Amino acid sequence: MLSFIKRLDKSKKKALVVLYLAVFLIGYCDYKAGVMVSLVIFYLIPVSLCSIWVSKDSALVLSIVSVLVRFLGDAINTSEWWHLSDKLWLLLNPLFSLVIFITEVTPN
Repeated sequence: MLSFIKRLDKSKKKALVVLYLAVFLIGYCDYKAGVMVSLVIFYLIPVSLCSIWVSKDSALVLSIVSVLVRFLGDAINTSEWWHLSDKLWLLLNPLFSLVIFITEVTPN
């Protein structure tokens, strides 16, 4: 599944580890900020750098991981009193983020 990682040299693997750590750090900050504050623009930084430094395939996987991290942070912060429309927002917001990330990773 992730066979493209085997083809990377050592420096690119180190960059990939640093970029994943950056995504998780941004995810933690996003979780602490709560659901009413969006840090989605900050997720684009490691995804963009991954696309430039490592590969498009790695950036695509990092995009998906970024969206999952963002979704989990928002899902954990969601309380029971939220209405159905708010829960729909909780699902649609990461979906739109994924579209933005994939568009950024795979330009024409």
